[in-house]
Amino acid sequence: MKEYLFNILAIAFLSVSCFEEDQRVPPYPGLVSTIEYDITFYQGYFDFETNSVVKTHHRDEWDLAFGCDARSWHIKVNSGNELFVYRSALIDLNEPYNISGNEEWQYDNPTGYPDSSAVGTWCDTSVFPYLSHNKVYILAQKGVQGYSEYLRFQMFSSDSSCYLLQYLKPGETVLKQLDVLKADSFNFTYYNFKEEEQKNLEPLKGSYDIVFMPYYDLVYGIVAFPMPYLVRGALLNPDGTEACMYENLNFENIDYEQVLSAKFVDRQNIIGWDWKDVSIDFAGGTATYNVKTNRVYLLKSVEGNYFSLRFLSYTLDGKYGFPRFEFRPVLP
Repeated sequence: MKEYLFNILAIAFLSVSCFEEDQRVPPYPGLVSTIEYDITFYQGYFDFETNSVVKTHHRDEWDLAFGCDARSWHIKVNSGNELFVYRSALIDLNEPYNISGNEEWQYDNPTGYPDSSAVGTWCDTSVFPYLSHNKVYILAQKGVQGYSEYLRFQMFSSDSSCYLLQYLKPGETVLKQLDVLKADSFNFTYYNFKEEEQKNLEPLKGSYDIVFMPYYDLVYGIVAFPMPYLVRGALLNPDGTEACMYENLNFENIDYEQVLSAKFVDRQNIIGWDWKDVSIDFAGGTATYNVKTNRVYLLKSVEGNYFSLRFLSYTLDGKYGFPRFEFRPVLP
C-alpha cells in the first residue's frame, strides 16, 4: 500500500514538471504538511511515502526505552519529560542515597548512538548474553527547585528476548524486579514506572521515517557558553533512515544528481531542532523562533526512497510548537 501511494506521489510530481514554469501553482512546488499537535508535549511519527503521521503519544507516557533488536543493550531516558540519569558509584540498590547537588546529570546524546546515551554502556558487550557491571543508576526529574529522585535502578542482563533489572522507588523498601520483553517488530519498547507498565508506543519500525518530539541537546548561542536545553525537533528512524543537510541549496532545482553525490548519515539528529533559531527572554520567560527556510535536507526513507525537505514555519494559529514543512520525491 505504501509503495502504491508513493507511486501516486511520484506521478503527481512528474505531471507538475511537465508544465511550463508559469503554470505551476504557487507558492510551493512540493507537498506541504503541518504537524497539528504541539511537539513540546507529544511525539509523532511521520512517514513521507504516505504523507501522514502514523502514530502519536504524549511525552509522559514513558520513562525508559529499551532497544528491541536481539543483540541490543541500548537504553534511552525520556529527557523530553525532564528525566535525567546519574551514574552513581553504588553497587547495592538498598544503600541509601541522597541527592547532593553535585551530581553530573546525564541525558541521551540525540545522535542516537548507544554508547552516548545517559545510561551508557551498562554491560560487558563482548559476551552475549550481556551481563551488567552492577552499577546503580539514579533517575531524577528536573523541576523548578532542581532535581528530585524519581527512582533508582540496577540492570542485570540483556539476552535475545528480554532485559532484566530491579528498581526501588523513593519511600519504598521492597525491591521490584522487572522483565522487559523485546519485540523485534519495533525499534524500542517503553516502560512507565508510575503505571508499572510496558508499552509499545511507537509504530512498527518500517512504517515511519522521522519522529517529532521534545528532547535535550547542547545549544550554542543562547548564552555565552553552550548549555543543555529542552529542544523540539525531528529525529531519524534508526532502522535505516538517513539524511544530509545543505545551506542555501535551491530547493526547486534538486534532482537525482544531487542524491548521487550526497553524503548521507544515520546520525539521528541530522535534522534535529536547529532548522530554527531561538531567542530567549529569560526575564520574561519567553522564546521567539525563526525558521531557517534556506536550510534544505535530502532524506533516504526507511523504504529506500529519496525526498527533499525544508521547513517553512513553526507556528499554528499563532502558537509555537507546530512544524510546517515542504517535501517532494527525488526521482531518478
